Amino acid sequence: MTSRACLQVCGAIGLTSEHRLGGHVKRVRVLDALYGDWRTSTQEIGMTLLQRETIPAGARI
Repeated sequence: MTSRACLQVCGAIGLTSEHRLGGHVKRVRVLDALYGDWRTSTQEIGMTLLQRETIPAGARI
């Protein structure tokens, strides 16, 4: 989501090899493909916490 917003601000220049944003966008897309997007991660973490019925020590609420 954030990478899309940054790309929207930078426009097409953000996809060129000269601009750093292009590398970040590629990296984010690879991570999303490997591990799922932020929605998937949030759901998995939430389900794990609900199943354990505890909140890990040090977790910020």
